[in-house]
Amino acid sequence: MFPVKFQVGMVYMLLKTQNKNINIETLKSAIISTAEHRETIDYIKEWKDVVEILENDSTMEKQWARYQKNNLYAEGIEYRDLIESLKQIGKILENY
Repeated sequence: MFPVKFQVGMVYMLLKTQNKNINIETLKSAIISTAEHRETIDYIKEWKDVVEILENDSTMEKQWARYQKNNLYAEGIEYRDLIESLKQIGKILENY
């Protein structure tokens, strides 16, 4: 399948708390640079498919619940809210 990094929790928090302060082009550039470095750029190109898989993956949802127990900043962030954040980021990157 594909590796899923739970930095998405951090992205969720960033979008929720700093939305007005985010420079979209800088965020887009940072995400693309990171994906290129990690050799995961294809996931950006296929973001809709990736999000759909994650959205319907009960195993990933369970992993998120376990992750929350060990990472206090993730407490209270619902899995569906993470998925919505991924969709928001995907739309930013859509024309990459």
